[in-house]
Amino acid sequence: MSGDDNGIIGELTENGVSVIYNFVNELPGKSILEEFPILVVVKWEYDGSDYNGMPNKSIQEKLYQLDDELDEIAELGAGYRAYSRTGNNIREYAYYTVDKPIYMHLLNEQLKDKPTYPIEITFYEDPEWSDFKKIMEIFNDDK
Repeated sequence: MSGDDNGIIGELTENGVSVIYNFVNELPGKSILEEFPILVVVKWEYDGSDYNGMPNKSIQEKLYQLDDELDEIAELGAGYRAYSRTGNNIREYAYYTVDKPIYMHLLNEQLKDKPTYPIEITFYEDPEWSDFKKIMEIFNDDK
């Protein structure tokens, strides 16, 4: 695990392969916690069989493009990035958002002129931010 300015890049093992997490190791202020009660997970499954569960260079470049697109939605005020994870043939981006219809509208607008990404989007009610707190706990226990 490495950290810089409260940023963490940490590694866990899942099904015998590495999974890399990237997140800021602190909860945002109370107003943000209250404003963004819905967890949205954007999941991209890929074939990482030749790279021990990690994406090849071509897929990695596309993942970075999607990463930028999702961050732009957050910068519009519709979301707050919690973490990302890569490994075991999956990339997941976890954000907290204000509202599912607003987020989906902005996502569709953001991606309308982009290549089609093979993603699955799932929303969860998580007003306590328990998913993000769990990730923080896992890595803080490793210190």
